[in-house]
Amino acid sequence: MAVSGIFVRGNVRVDLFNDRVCGGFRLSDGTVSRSRAVEELGNVRLMVCAMGDVFLFKTKTSREGDHMDCFNIARGFTLDWEVLMEEIRGQALLDLNLGVIFVAERLCALRDGMMEVPIADDVLEVCDDLRRRRHGR
Repeated sequence: MAVSGIFVRGNVRVDLFNDRVCGGFRLSDGTVSRSRAVEELGNVRLMVCAMGDVFLFKTKTSREGDHMDCFNIARGFTLDWEVLMEEIRGQALLDLNLGVIFVAERLCALRDGMMEVPIADDVLEVCDDLRRRRHGR
């Protein structure tokens, strides 16, 4: 059963997902292993994703403020770009996920905005490979 929702109270926002984030990326084994438990309520365990995964989810969405959130996360936290690249490759293979194209666009926009994004070209290569796989070439 897929559960998702966005809950806002005052200036606090909680995004709740148990399978796919915003209908796109799956909560992979890697994503779950990088998360941390913050609360247990009976049979329900509330987990918080690692900031690198939050960054990655925000690269895929086009909600107002997500671009700036990506910039602020990358500036305020040490992102493990190799782990992010591994997750992107894995997500691309799941259902030949076209969401990786949105990630590539956002990473290139961040790079064009003078932010260091060492995996931007690698993500573009994943997109090219994904295109070839989808079209059988």
